[in-house]
Amino acid sequence: MSCSSTTHRRFREEPSILQSPRWPLLVLFLLAFTVRLVHLVTMRNSPFFQYPIMDSLIHDEWAWTIASGGETPWHPPFFRAPLYPYFLALIYSVFGHSHTWARIVQMVLGSVSVVLVFAIGRRIFDQRVAWIAGLLACFYWMFVYYEGELLIVPLILFLNLAGLLLLIGALEKPGALRFFLVGLLFGMSAIARPNILLFPAALVVWLLLRHRRAGLASLAKSAAPLVSGLVLAILPVTAANTLSGDPVLIASQGGVNFYIGNNAESDAIRAVVPGTRSDWWGGYHDTVLMAEQARGRSLKPSEVSNYWYGRGIEFITSQPRKAARLFLRKFCLFWNHREFGNNQDIYFIQERSPVLRALSMAGFGIIAPFGLIGMGLAWRRLRPSRMLSVFVVVYMLSVILFFVNARYRMPVVPVLLVFAAYAGTMIFDKIKCRDLRGIAAPGVMILLLTVAVNTNFHGLEKSNAAFGHYSLGLTYRHAGEPDRAIEEFLKALDHEPDRRDARFNLAIAFIETGRSAQAEAMLRELVSRYPEDAESRYALGNAMAAMGDLDTAVRELSVAISLRPYYYEAWHSLGVAQYGSGRLEEAEASFRRALEIHPRFAPAFNNLGILMARRGDLRGARQMFEETLRIDPTHRGARENLSRLSTH
Repeated sequence: MSCSSTTHRRFREEPSILQSPRWPLLVLFLLAFTVRLVHLVTMRNSPFFQYPIMDSLIHDEWAWTIASGGETPWHPPFFRAPLYPYFLALIYSVFGHSHTWARIVQMVLGSVSVVLVFAIGRRIFDQRVAWIAGLLACFYWMFVYYEGELLIVPLILFLNLAGLLLLIGALEKPGALRFFLVGLLFGMSAIARPNILLFPAALVVWLLLRHRRAGLASLAKSAAPLVSGLVLAILPVTAANTLSGDPVLIASQGGVNFYIGNNAESDAIRAVVPGTRSDWWGGYHDTVLMAEQARGRSLKPSEVSNYWYGRGIEFITSQPRKAARLFLRKFCLFWNHREFGNNQDIYFIQERSPVLRALSMAGFGIIAPFGLIGMGLAWRRLRPSRMLSVFVVVYMLSVILFFVNARYRMPVVPVLLVFAAYAGTMIFDKIKCRDLRGIAAPGVMILLLTVAVNTNFHGLEKSNAAFGHYSLGLTYRHAGEPDRAIEEFLKALDHEPDRRDARFNLAIAFIETGRSAQAEAMLRELVSRYPEDAESRYALGNAMAAMGDLDTAVRELSVAISLRPYYYEAWHSLGVAQYGSGRLEEAEASFRRALEIHPRFAPAFNNLGILMARRGDLRGARQMFEETLRIDPTHRGARENLSRLSTH
C-alpha cells in the first residue's frame, strides 16, 4: 500500500458477505471455537461450571422447567425478559439437562459472532481491519468467559451484531425486507434484554429526519418495516403478559433495576435494593412486598415496577446534585478497565482458568481507548460508520440509566473492536509513511484515554478474593456440600473478617452439618453487632430449633418477623418451631401466612400436609403433598409423605 492511499475502501465498493471469499470466515470460526473448547475442557471440573448460582441458576431452573414440561414460577407477566431461558430450554430439550452442551452451543454462537465482527469490519472498512477486529474478537477473554456461563451475553451479542450487519446493508441499499429483518433482530434482542430498545428508537428518529424530504414512499422502505419487525418480535411476549391480566411490554424488572442505580445508597455497581436480602429470591420477594406495603394493597407486577421507577425519579428530582454525581460515576465506571461482576468475582474465576489468564493481556483497558479514537477518526472520514458510533453511545446511555456491570456493557465491545482495529491500521500506516504529524493528535489522545480508562479513580480493588471465596461457598452449599462450603466461607473471612454475608452463610452451613452450637455462637455475635438484621435473627432461630430449644427459636423468629413482616421463610420456620412445641393452631396460621406472602413456597405446603395428617385430615394432607409436588416435583419429603398416606 502506498502512503498516498487510504487504509480502507469506500463503503459502496465493499462486496457483501455472500460475495466475499468464504475461507476467512471458516478460519476465524474454527479458531474461535477451538479457543473456547479448550477453555471448556480446562474448566469442566470447576464447581462454578457444575453448579450455577444467582442469575445462572435462575436461568437454568427456568429453562429446565420449560424443557421438562413442569410449572415454572416465571410465567406471564414476566419479571425477567424470557428469550434466553427459552433458548436454553430448547438446548435442554435436544441434549437433556446438560450444562456442557448448553455451553458448547453458546460457544458455537460466540464463534459465529466473531465471524460477524470480521464481516462488519470488512463491510465498513477493509480486509486488514476485518482481520484485526476478527482476531481480537476471537481472543477477547471476556467473550470466552461469558460463553462459558449460563447468562444472556452470547445470545444478545449475536443478535445485535447480526442486526448491525444487516443495518449497514440496509442503509446502503434501502429495502423494506432488509429493514424489517433489522427490526426483527433488535426486537429479539429486546426480549432478551429490553434496554436495547433505545437504539432502534434512535434509529427510527434518524430515519425520519433523513427521509423527511423524500416523502412517505421512502419511509415505507425504512422506518415502517423496521418498526414492523420490532413489533412482530416483541408482540408474543406483550400478548402473553396482557392475557395474564397485566399489559407489561416485555418484563417488569425495569423499575427495580432503575431504583438500584438511582438511590442515595447506590454505588452504581451492586445489584441490590437497599433494605432487601442479597440472595436472588429473597431480594425479588422483598422488592414486591416493600412496594405493596408502601401502597397498602396487592400490586400487579407493572405497578410494582412503576413504584420503583417513581422512587428512582424521586431521588433524581429531590437530590439532583447527588444524582448527577452518581451518573458521572456510572459513566466513569462504564469506561473503566475493570470488569465488574455482580454474580461472581470475574477475576477470581480468571485466575483459575489457564485460557482466560493467557487471553487477558488485551482487555477493555486497551480496546476502549483505541476504539474511541477509531470512532472519532471514522466519524469524519466515513459516514457509514456513524451508525456504529451511535450504537455505542446510545447503548452506553441505556446502561448508565440503570447501573453498571461487565455483562451490561458487553454489547458495545464488538463494535469497539472494529473501531480499535481501524485506529490501529491508521496509526500503523502513518508511522510507515513517517507521517509523524498525522499521528501526533490521535497518539496523544490514545495515551490520555489509556491513562483515564486504566486509572482507579474510585479506589476499587481489581479482584475481591473475599467475594470469590464467598461465591464458591454458595456454589458448594447449592451443590449440597456444606463441608466444602464451610472451607470457602472461612477463607472469605480470612480476607474480609467483617463480611456479614459470609458469616451468615457459614452459620447456615454449620447448621446443615449438625454443628448447631458453633452456628449459635456465630449468630449470637452477629445479632449483638446487628440487632436489626432480620436474617441473622432468622438463622439464629433455626439454629436454636435444631438444638431443641424451641422457645428461644420461637422468640428469635418472631423478632425476625417483626423486623421484616414479609419474611416468608421466617414465618415458615416459626410454624415448624410451633409445631414442634405442640402449638398446632399457631403453626398452621404461620404456614398459611408464609403462603400468603409466597403462594408457591413448597415447604410450607408440605408441612401443612404433615400438620393435617397429624389431625387426621388425610384428604387435606394428600392435597397439600400433591400441591408441593406440583410446585416442586423433586421434593423428596412430599413424595415420601404421599407414599405413607397411600398405605393407610
